[in-house]
Amino acid sequence: MHPERRNVLIKIVLVIIGWIFLFNYLWTWLSWPTAYAIYLQILLVVVMTPLIMYLWLVPANLFFTICPEGYAKVIKRMGGLKKVVIQWDGYRLITKEGEEGRSKWDVVPLRKEGDIPKRTRFKQQIAKMSGGLRWIGIPPFSDVYVYKFRWTGLTEDGEIDPHEEWLDYFSLKHDVYFSLLKDAEDKKGLPVSLELVFTIAIVNPAKAAFLPQNWLELVLNQAKNEIVKVVKKATYEEWHLGLKETITEAKHIEEEIKNHFQAGEKVEVGTEEENLFSYYKDRYGVSILKIQVRNIIPLPEFLEATIEPYLAEQKGRAVEIKANYEKKRIDTVYKAIEKYGDLGKLIAGLESMEKGNLPSTVNLLAGLPNLVRDIYNKPIEEVSKTEIKELKNLLKKQASEIERIKSLVKK
Repeated sequence: MHPERRNVLIKIVLVIIGWIFLFNYLWTWLSWPTAYAIYLQILLVVVMTPLIMYLWLVPANLFFTICPEGYAKVIKRMGGLKKVVIQWDGYRLITKEGEEGRSKWDVVPLRKEGDIPKRTRFKQQIAKMSGGLRWIGIPPFSDVYVYKFRWTGLTEDGEIDPHEEWLDYFSLKHDVYFSLLKDAEDKKGLPVSLELVFTIAIVNPAKAAFLPQNWLELVLNQAKNEIVKVVKKATYEEWHLGLKETITEAKHIEEEIKNHFQAGEKVEVGTEEENLFSYYKDRYGVSILKIQVRNIIPLPEFLEATIEPYLAEQKGRAVEIKANYEKKRIDTVYKAIEKYGDLGKLIAGLESMEKGNLPSTVNLLAGLPNLVRDIYNKPIEEVSKTEIKELKNLLKKQASEIERIKSLVKK
């Protein structure tokens, strides 16, 4: 027996012994009337029984258990299935195989009040008033099914949140589970990883408890094996574009996965064929409601090769823009130089300006202030030495080119 349960039973035995001694003390030693002693014992029983039940028995799943709203618990008898109990307004259990064409212990919406027999409704009301209290049976013959559950969820901020706990219940609500698919390849054979988010609900707790070793691990692994087939239908670039864009031509991987699970792939079950969503639901009691793809990531060693064409294209555009800008700027400067005439005088004027002789330079060459204003769009007094040097070098370059052309003409 589990140490926690053993301790609970020891406490209960000690309480019973205490009651007996108290009764004997009041009746024998204090000579209380028997009726008074009996009334006191009844009062103690009425007060102590709920306390013992909720403080000791329920936490240890001895005789009684609490089934919270929106959850189910599976009760075992001698290791096998005894029954399933649920606590969820608006839902009920299928208790007979084939009822409404469903499996036994399926959880279904309550269509009307008459769907549940009066006796069952009365039990549910009592359970609801008592906070979900349910009878298990006599230990150790009857017990609650307990299992170790590992899952990865998401926080409100979208952060990955792993868990590992011992649970004695199954959630009937829509829960979100995160899973990473690592061993997929796209149409070109590029290895990629997918960050997947599954929305799942338990629709038959008995099947989820007894058919698979671990219902979540089994369903996620089988589903990811099918998603691998979908990833092969297009390239990483196409999937990535479809994940970020809403254009019609893009490949939307979530839609492709949904179509694959709903209609594209069939599984033989007995003499019939079912789509994958129905298969998981009917076989394991697990309903996959939605599969979302948060991200598609190439392996690190392939990531650089994947984005290299894009980076090269952007770099080429930058070089082209810079070259065009430089060409336009030089053309503007040369046109202004041609407008204001003698290169030698202009160069001499700029050299004089470099030495700080602005007034004499302006007197020497009246056209220089206008040239500077046309090129730099500011008065000659505001140009920096760097700009003066830059313009002087351009003028010298233009003069050298003219001399080279003249020498060629002479030859």
